[in-house]
Amino acid sequence: MVLAIVLISLSPISCEKEKGGSSELREIVITHPENGTMTIMQGESELIKYSTVPAEAEYEVALEWTSDDENVATVKNGRVRAHAPGTTTVHAKYESVSASVKVTVTAVPVTSFGVPSSMSAYLDMPTPVRLTVQPENANAASLQWDTDNPGIAYVEVNQGVAYIKAAKEGSCTISAYAENISTTRKIKVTVYPTLFSLKRRSESDGYVTIENGGSFDLLDMGMPAPNGYRTVEMIREDGGTLTESAVTVTSDETSVISVSKRLRSESKINIEVVEGSTSGSAKISVALNEDGIKYEKTFTINKGVHPFTSETKICWIYTDEAVKDVEEMSRNANAEVQINPAVNASWTSSNEAVAKVTPRTVDGKGVSPMAEIQTFGEYGSAEITATDETGKNTRSFTV
Repeated sequence: MVLAIVLISLSPISCEKEKGGSSELREIVITHPENGTMTIMQGESELIKYSTVPAEAEYEVALEWTSDDENVATVKNGRVRAHAPGTTTVHAKYESVSASVKVTVTAVPVTSFGVPSSMSAYLDMPTPVRLTVQPENANAASLQWDTDNPGIAYVEVNQGVAYIKAAKEGSCTISAYAENISTTRKIKVTVYPTLFSLKRRSESDGYVTIENGGSFDLLDMGMPAPNGYRTVEMIREDGGTLTESAVTVTSDETSVISVSKRLRSESKINIEVVEGSTSGSAKISVALNEDGIKYEKTFTINKGVHPFTSETKICWIYTDEAVKDVEEMSRNANAEVQINPAVNASWTSSNEAVAKVTPRTVDGKGVSPMAEIQTFGEYGSAEITATDETGKNTRSFTV
């Protein structure tokens, strides 16, 4: 397998310098390969090297690297990895300055390969095929794949990995063929509805199923628990068991949303969701690793900035009863309040010697729709204020 990379364009365009930098990037120059071509075997990687004009800008800007077809080749920080035969274009860009490289990938001849004689697949997620192949830098893209019933299941190859995509319940036969050695291997595939489900709380509908690849707003999960967590339930649906060691949960943007796991029973794991300090979107991955196969589902949680509206009010916890302008509390007492309808707020007290207010978060800091008010031994009054995430709107009452 040979990967040829040829420089096809450079765009020496002026742009504004990166914040904090002292030099204006005017040009990106590819310096390796020197002759404009690069040879690389499938499954291996090679680094594209570059310089900048002016030279000092190289250390002050971070280039964005992308590939037009990540099924053929991917790129990260200038390092290209080949996956499948074909062509793609890799781009290095900073603001309006860019350079492009054409990537051509050719197939590695397969000398031997093996697949399971039977596999289970599921309607709500792709199932990776457990493939052994020689030489080591060959992969599923080096083979041809077929099915005797595409209405039941078929194979898609993505970045060198073969995935069984199920269409409906039933059975079919998947065939893998290596043309250069005239060898065919067959897999008996049985399709089931689901291996595990993911459910979240909904303010209006109780617990609802999270679709694989779905997206929803953090506030759609309702109020956080007293410990500051919101929860997604992972439930094994096929009669098998779950263990913490077999399950991985990750977030690609922990500053927006972080996740952890906690075993509840043999068939259920709680995924505890904690909102971070920044707004944005976080892609959450939940994977069950079993028999050498990674069964994975993903979903996206969006954490936006929600301003107060004319309907926003401070209520007693878990009610729609608004607090009065002035509320009496005993000394050394506790009470909980919430924003209704639920949006995040920062909470402050004008006199913490009398009453302290703490947002319901894991560390008692940041923003939350809910807060705890604690009074102490002092007599007096304190104004409790909730400010929305825009910083422009407030609601308050006096304790």
